[in-house]
Amino acid sequence: MNLRRFFRLPYVLIVLAILGPAFLLPQVMRSNRQPTPPPAAPPAAAPFVSYIAGTGTVESSSVNLNISAPVSGIVTQMSVQAGQHVRRGQLLFRLDSREAGAELLRRRAAVEVSRSAVAAAEANALEAQDQFQRVRDIGDTRVVSVEERRHRELTALAADKRLESARADLRAAEENARAQAITVSRLDVVAPIDAEVLQVNVREGELASTLAGVRVPVVLGNTERLHVRVEIDENIAWRFVFSMCVWSLCWSARPRLRAVPPNVSTPACCR
Repeated sequence: MNLRRFFRLPYVLIVLAILGPAFLLPQVMRSNRQPTPPPAAPPAAAPFVSYIAGTGTVESSSVNLNISAPVSGIVTQMSVQAGQHVRRGQLLFRLDSREAGAELLRRRAAVEVSRSAVAAAEANALEAQDQFQRVRDIGDTRVVSVEERRHRELTALAADKRLESARADLRAAEENARAQAITVSRLDVVAPIDAEVLQVNVREGELASTLAGVRVPVVLGNTERLHVRVEIDENIAWRFVFSMCVWSLCWSARPRLRAVPPNVSTPACCR
């Protein structure tokens, strides 16, 4: 009997060696665990019995306007900075206009050339008309032959046609110069509305590109009145009613908002 107990003792010790740490390890870990600190601020809670929630984004009432450059070019002047209020028509930034300006000068010079051509054509037409009038009323063929009279008449008609062509060339040159002047003016990008500059993404000397995916040079928005775009989960979207009041739990300056379309009267709680 004593021998049998002697052989059973190691098995008991082995079992205790395995099970002992399994029971003691959780106790040690719980004793070393740091207590969870209290939250710095209580979580937001809706002060209503019945409500739906959504994630909101504050936007300008005009929707953010991405002011792009009409053509890709180097910014030579940036006239605004973020946070600045601008008026409609105020200069935002200017692109390099040296090449376009040189082309404008060339086309204006072409206008002057066309005007000189018109003046010369007018003088030739007057001279040809005068030569024709001198022989038109002379009936005596011994003084002026029929061929001479016909020649002067055709010369006067040709001079008139050349004058019309010169005037048409002048109008075309003026339109070309006017179109180039518009191209030069487009390089001065101005504000389309009264707004606030929300972003300025380029600086003087940098390239303002028109490629897709590139950040626009300037972003404008009317911040006098803000709009909040709310995304509501599709599982509870059916509970949303346009005439209900909307509250923002994190915007302390103006906590009460409205979700009222133009064809729905404003509820009394939101007035």
